[in-house]
Amino acid sequence: MTGMSCDWPSFRPYAVSLNRSGFKGAKVVFGEGISGETKGNIERLGFEILDVETPQQAADTFSREDRKKIDRFLAPAELLARHGFRHAMFVDSRDVVFQSDPTLWLENNLKDKELVLAGLGHAAAGCPFNDPWVRYAAQDDELWRNVRSQEALCSGVLAGTSDALQDLLRDIHGGVLYNRSATDQGMLNCLARTSPYKEISMVPGIDEPFVAQWWPERRDNLAQFNVAALHSPDLDPVFDEYAGEVRTWDGKLYSVVHLYDRSPKWAKIIKEKYGN
Repeated sequence: MTGMSCDWPSFRPYAVSLNRSGFKGAKVVFGEGISGETKGNIERLGFEILDVETPQQAADTFSREDRKKIDRFLAPAELLARHGFRHAMFVDSRDVVFQSDPTLWLENNLKDKELVLAGLGHAAAGCPFNDPWVRYAAQDDELWRNVRSQEALCSGVLAGTSDALQDLLRDIHGGVLYNRSATDQGMLNCLARTSPYKEISMVPGIDEPFVAQWWPERRDNLAQFNVAALHSPDLDPVFDEYAGEVRTWDGKLYSVVHLYDRSPKWAKIIKEKYGN
């Protein structure tokens, strides 16, 4: 499932890569104001498009754009409530590609947990983005200190059992509606580190081939903010420019690659690889 507001060239790598991955499940796009060309291309690849409509002006005084960002978590939760899927994923679209069927990893690894959350490879503490997001969402110094000391999580790749993911999406949505100063990612981090979610969630390590939220220049990017990666450089994802693939340090293909477009070189590589 994905929420979408981008054009076809931006969405194409996501859609084409998912088709090539061997994924056989339902593919659903939640979109607003999608052009006829983009809609036709998406549907030809076997996606179902569900239109969503953001109120022009919400009664709670959120701007239309802010409300759109918040409500993107609600429509997928409602879809999951109507269908009996075993596993589900909620992912961004513009900066995500699939290198293998993600459900295979979930089937093999989601044993005693119900949610898989994607880490960013660094603690929230000191990060100019995640640290304040967590603080605004926490509204409690003790909770903020606890959450910021742990690995920052990204709201752009969420997976797990259908029931657990549905609950998480609803709680992110409701939490941000209630706390006007919060962002969805800050709310996710606070929810994930408190009950009941901390007991049912797993965060795969960088050496596990589920999701790479990384790009070749990422370590330098962290250094400019004086933020340290949680793993040593020899565990960094390996970016194979010739094959256009991203692997773990020991050669395992990541199922999902997120944030690749922060590297101009890799944005071009991915665009060319999934351009047809």
